[in-house]
Amino acid sequence: MQLDFIGNIFRKTKPEQMELGEKASPVTCNVERFFHSITKDEIKRHKEIWDELTPDTDSEMFKRYLFAFMSVHTTWESNIKGYENIANWLKWINNDAKLLDLLKDSGVGLHNNRTKFISAFTQDYWANCKKYQKKKDETWVECRDRIEKTIKGLGLAKSSFSLEMIYPLECNVSCMDVHLFRFYGLNQTKHLKQYKTIEAHWVEWSKMFNLPAYISRVIWWNRNQGQKDCWYWATVLK
Repeated sequence: MQLDFIGNIFRKTKPEQMELGEKASPVTCNVERFFHSITKDEIKRHKEIWDELTPDTDSEMFKRYLFAFMSVHTTWESNIKGYENIANWLKWINNDAKLLDLLKDSGVGLHNNRTKFISAFTQDYWANCKKYQKKKDETWVECRDRIEKTIKGLGLAKSSFSLEMIYPLECNVSCMDVHLFRFYGLNQTKHLKQYKTIEAHWVEWSKMFNLPAYISRVIWWNRNQGQKDCWYWATVLK
């Protein structure tokens, strides 16, 4: 792999410095070690999968947002169950009672809030679906921030996750969830203000290795799950 440039743009804080409260700095050494460990086979395998899963239609893009809504405060297994129950959105669109029943039946949790947020998003999305796609004249961060401010119930991480699944080989924002905060030696609850700092670091190192930021993230996630690729969960997106 060719590196576009070498160097660490953030200070490497020692692990023993981390319990300093809200002003703790990211630990980047383990993250950078991970990037150096990524193999060509991992890259090829994950790029092929997400090239296949890149959505082509407004409906497919809509369903990526639904998947992101199902990923909030739950396990990946429950995320899949919840999504499978509502993926056929024609069954419940304009029927909040039906949507609520499907969510309850899935066991994904937070049923009332999910119903409220998904219903509001659905109405707005189908009134103007282009609003939830990237504009040519905006950066990825500008796009994500705009969408995050528009959608209730997702936040920065899950708005980023939606864009990652819609533009997996292009997206330059990243879903910095609780697990990645820990990877940077941070506590998401205490250090949420550092979201864009660690996101910028992740995206920058992905660029140095000529990797889409999402591809590097799912490689890291799958390693931690003991999986070689994304098909154990992403098959529901086919």
